[in-house]
Amino acid sequence: MLASHSQGTALAIELVHREILGTPLQGGMIAAYLVGGYVPQAFTTIGPPTCDSPGQTGCVVSWNNSKAGWNIPRKLLLSRPGTGGRASSSPAGPRRRSAPIR
Repeated sequence: MLASHSQGTALAIELVHREILGTPLQGGMIAAYLVGGYVPQAFTTIGPPTCDSPGQTGCVVSWNNSKAGWNIPRKLLLSRPGTGGRASSSPAGPRRRSAPIR
């Protein structure tokens, strides 16, 4: 499993491409959690696929947030962890949902 956040996500993307893809390590990768950074939507066309279901392995989960009204200049990979839903790409509409903290 690979987990990254913020600036580390850019380094993790590079690590996946240079050290994992096309090597025996790729078969053993459970998932890459590329969080809090900007993951290009094209990443999964040349890298591991986006996680589509909770039990899937060898895939990528990514999400991020930004200041309200900020215009993201490029297509980004965004997924919905834990929902089993297919990933979507930016620009995403505002989500006015909340969840209790337990």
